Amino acid sequence: MGLIQAASRQRRFWVAVAVLKVEAAPILVAVQESPTTSKERAMFNDAKEIVNELYSRIGVGDPEAAAELFAEPVDWDIPGAPGVVPWIGTRQSRAEIVEFFTSLDTKYLIRDYFTIDRVVADGDHAVAIGRLRATVRDTGKVIVSPFTIHFTVTGGQITHFLMLEDSWNVAEAFTN
Repeated sequence: MGLIQAASRQRRFWVAVAVLKVEAAPILVAVQESPTTSKERAMFNDAKEIVNELYSRIGVGDPEAAAELFAEPVDWDIPGAPGVVPWIGTRQSRAEIVEFFTSLDTKYLIRDYFTIDRVVADGDHAVAIGRLRATVRDTGKVIVSPFTIHFTVTGGQITHFLMLEDSWNVAEAFTN
């Protein structure tokens, strides 16, 4: 992870850019502004900061640390065809979340990119908007999809995770 120091008019802040390298292709995972004052650190419990921290932890390849941001149980769902696509469906525990993040790239996909274009928040809710491109290891077919992920953050932990992607395209890529 690279750090870039930048200065604003009234304060200094650190911007963390997490780049994950998979199969020799760099993947921009998240951009995060790190809090530097005690007031800013106290605001870390807001939904946007938690989501940015999640993608920072994923970007440095730490699924256990990423899972720590989720409540247990969590209401996790990626709708689609769970009988066809192995990572689709519901999860409730941190162990299941660690397995999800660990197996996605090691068992199922060769990622070209997974980019978060924007995170917007309103109160306890945040939505990550992005796009992805990956090749399915078993079939060699390519998935290209925009996506959104809706998060609810309560008490500094993610209590709800709903990822919406082109589930038809994803399922088609898993069929021979």
